[in-house]
Amino acid sequence: MMALPSPRWTITSLAIIMAGGVVVPLFPNVSDENFTFEVGQTSMQWIFVDRDMEIAMFEQHQGLFTHILD
Repeated sequence: MMALPSPRWTITSLAIIMAGGVVVPLFPNVSDENFTFEVGQTSMQWIFVDRDMEIAMFEQHQGLFTHILD
């Protein structure tokens, strides 16, 4: 999940966990290198994004994911 801390982050985290998923928090100011590393190390397939800035980061690395929810 890529978003600034907010109540929606907490609600989304709980929903992911209850569905059997694992939450990997990614902050919007993460570098391209760290973003690619974290996604690769976690075998992340889905990403939840909150704002245009996060969507721009996703679009740069679109091939790493199977789904995006915004």
